Amino acid sequence: MTTALSLDAALARGAAIQVDPILLTQLEAVVGKRNVATSVADLICYSHDIMPPAFKWVRRDDLPYLPQMVVFPGSTRDVQEIVKIANYNRIPVIPAGGTSGTIGGILAVKGGIIIDMKRMNRFIELDEYSLIATVQTGMLGQDYEDRLNMRGYIGGHYPQSIRCSTVGGWIAPRGVGTFSSKYGKIEDIVQSLEIVLADGSVARTKNYPRASCGPDMDQVFIGSEGTLGIITEATLRVWPTPAKRTWIGYGMPTFEAGVHACRDILASGLSPAVMRLYDEVEVAHAYKELGYGEFVGKESGLYFACEGRDDLVDLEAKVVHEACKALGGIERPGLGERWWSKRYDTAYLKKAYMLPNGIGDAIECASTYKNLTAMHDAMVAAIKEQGAHEVFGHGSHFYPTGGNLYIIWSAFAESETAIESTYWRIMDAAMKAVISVDGTIGHHHGIGVNKGPWIHLDAPTMWPVVQKIKDALDPYGIMNPGKLGL
Repeated sequence: MTTALSLDAALARGAAIQVDPILLTQLEAVVGKRNVATSVADLICYSHDIMPPAFKWVRRDDLPYLPQMVVFPGSTRDVQEIVKIANYNRIPVIPAGGTSGTIGGILAVKGGIIIDMKRMNRFIELDEYSLIATVQTGMLGQDYEDRLNMRGYIGGHYPQSIRCSTVGGWIAPRGVGTFSSKYGKIEDIVQSLEIVLADGSVARTKNYPRASCGPDMDQVFIGSEGTLGIITEATLRVWPTPAKRTWIGYGMPTFEAGVHACRDILASGLSPAVMRLYDEVEVAHAYKELGYGEFVGKESGLYFACEGRDDLVDLEAKVVHEACKALGGIERPGLGERWWSKRYDTAYLKKAYMLPNGIGDAIECASTYKNLTAMHDAMVAAIKEQGAHEVFGHGSHFYPTGGNLYIIWSAFAESETAIESTYWRIMDAAMKAVISVDGTIGHHHGIGVNKGPWIHLDAPTMWPVVQKIKDALDPYGIMNPGKLGL
């Protein structure tokens, strides 16, 4: 069962929460006593991620989802044995990586065992000829990238969380890195997986570039958020380190003109590594800092990074300039370089979290080009109607048929006790606005607890199929319960 305590109450409980001694002994026999944690301090650390309401729980000493214990496996065999014990005892298991997720993906909503994967951080092999690398999924993203860089390669997957997320944490929610238009999303980068299933058995997909041997089973587990199995090992595509990178920035007369430019560039067959479009509200800070203050409120900001071989980068940059100018764009140097230097800064959300009665979020969603601008406008309007203090947005990933949006908002509740109701009221309006224009409510953060209430509206005919897969693979419901709307 979930243990709900205030911080003071948890500390008063002593050094540890009560745990079944037989279960504890069984788990210690698998991973060693030092790799099972039951202290209050450890359980508090694993009782939340950075979903906005969870941040507020910690701030007010409220701990609604304390796990029973945290276990640190060192191998796939360890994970197998932990899961077998949990399955026999009907105890939930929740895999955790860097715990940097924003959707409540690691919340122990029914108590249970957190399986922290970070001891499983081995870089297993780099096949330079085939351009693939195999790693354990507890490896931190920046460590993975550094290992590749030392050998003259890149991973192509650069989420904002790369310094505090794991490879498994990229795969589990079906993540996307900031260079996705050139190198692909995580589902394009993954070539094969090793997964521990709910009964403790291991399933491995074959390491090949592509096959016609039935459904692609990698794609069943990519994005499953630990609800179908625990991903322990992955083989990923890699690329030689690019020879050149060129940044390009433009002011566009409207947000729609920026969307159109991205569409035209990708339709030409070229794929800049970075494509980011900011509405006139969000780009204002950059404009003021770069000396474009007179254009604040009059332009959207659009910028690109083109990288690769020198001659191909030059050609790509030429096409980008032509596309932007054709739609009324005016070159604004420095936009891309500024973003690159500040790409880990989330001060706008920290401010909302820290202010009394303040709350906010960055909602990511996606749609086709036909509906992308309408989705931006619908979300901004819906969130403003709910009394948000500030609302703005940008597109950070574009593809041949459409792109994503981040709509960022902050609000002030009437009181401390009204913070969560304010948050969920705004989320409800935003999710329904996305669905009203035929968008999808999740682009790369996943669903977790945060967006679970709306997934049935997003995929009304397909989610029952996902539930059937869940029931078949996890009949006792031990694998990360309460996520994905399952």
